[in-house]
Amino acid sequence: PEGLVAIPSRNLLVTANEADLVEDGLARSHVMIYERSEGPATYPMITAKLTADGTPLGWGALSALAAGDTAGKLFAAS
Repeated sequence: PEGLVAIPSRNLLVTANEADLVEDGLARSHVMIYERSEGPATYPMITAKLTADGTPLGWGALSALAAGDTAGKLFAAS
């Protein structure tokens, strides 16, 4: 983001992406608002199972997310 501001009194973080990249097929300029709160997250989360040796499976940002034919299976580009 090109800009961000914290609003501690409201537990908010606001980010701004000022570049309009629609001509390149990318995101338009936008503002995102994040709220910090106690307790578990209330939005959908994607987690990976541990590997055979018990270590976490590393991954980065997920794009091109698509559901597979099997329930609970997703495919993505990372």
